[in-house]
Amino acid sequence: MESGLRASGDRDLGDMAQTLRAQQHTIQALAITQSQHNEKLDRHEASLTAAHGKLDRIIGMLDRLLDDGSGGSR
Repeated sequence: MESGLRASGDRDLGDMAQTLRAQQHTIQALAITQSQHNEKLDRHEASLTAAHGKLDRIIGMLDRLLDDGSGGSR
């Protein structure tokens, strides 16, 4: 009976260890995915910042053209 209980305990510990390893792999995969998403978000932010800068320049040029075309009577 005692050996049966030990074997059952060993199986339970083995199952727990396997579950823990699976959870660790899942956490590692999530960390990698999050890192990749952060890199992508950083690239998107840089692109948006560049686009805003270009739009600001275009708006400034259009404002100057409108001011020049209307004789400064805005």
